[in-house]
Amino acid sequence: MLAVINRMALSKDAKGFVDGVVGYLSGDARSRDSVPKVSELFRKVTAKAQKEKTAKVETAVALNAGQLERLSKALETLTGHSVDILVKVDSSLVAGFRITVGDWVVDTSLSGQLEAMETLLL
Repeated sequence: MLAVINRMALSKDAKGFVDGVVGYLSGDARSRDSVPKVSELFRKVTAKAQKEKTAKVETAVALNAGQLERLSKALETLTGHSVDILVKVDSSLVAGFRITVGDWVVDTSLSGQLEAMETLLL
């Protein structure tokens, strides 16, 4: 399962974190020296997301009460507190979901995976 990050929607800290990780994984020697900085940026992004009180959830199909309850519990575990969930059904996702909490974005949608594959192949 690919998780897709919409880099344009990220904060400065989140973009720095993503850039640092990508540089590190690509073997860029300069990026290896930035591991402490990347760790600090990750801490900032995580702390910010954990303060968020709202999660935006886009799904390809409507969620039932049981699914919403399990999602709510999972997000509560991740953030350390309860969050309000704003659900939007978006059939253009084809299948799966996209969850946004602060700068955290988890995209398991089929459309997101296809976009990621297109990026990798081109």
